[in-house]
Amino acid sequence: MRLALFIAAGFITGAIVAVGLIVYGEPQKDPASVQAAVQPTARRETPSSDRKPLPDTPFKQPAVVDVSLHRLDEITALLNRLADMPRNPDTPPVALVLHGDEIQFFTREHYDEYRDLVELAGRLDASQAIEVKVCRTKMRMMGIQEDDLPSFVETVPFGPGEVLWLDYQGYEVYTAF
Repeated sequence: MRLALFIAAGFITGAIVAVGLIVYGEPQKDPASVQAAVQPTARRETPSSDRKPLPDTPFKQPAVVDVSLHRLDEITALLNRLADMPRNPDTPPVALVLHGDEIQFFTREHYDEYRDLVELAGRLDASQAIEVKVCRTKMRMMGIQEDDLPSFVETVPFGPGEVLWLDYQGYEVYTAF
């Protein structure tokens, strides 16, 4: 029975990884800068050649950033970039969807080590510039509980599904790899 469950879990994990690679492609290893690394994803009706960097002007429509930045300096650069970006009061906060190892930066266990990052994200959330959404599926895989995260962090069932849902809701989708 345990062997059957183990095999089934392996197939499910493999399927999730395969779908992720098909939908999101292979992530860039070392982006030259966050500006170059943060680009809109190709929506079904938009050819990939229409990708552009994050604008320097306020977003004209709601935006979501699909985050897969695993290093502290990458996440910090992204948050600083969003902090410096002018804000349109008529659009909702930029949704940052975290569904990778970067989630650990926001845990209470690592707060002392990543205090500056967490406080920056908290300030941006409080000013309605961003909203941080974290994947509960990845949290379970990492052994992280919801109460391990700061109160401003919202959890969602499945990060990639949240990105697709926000895309469907009319959000402009950007990726940060």
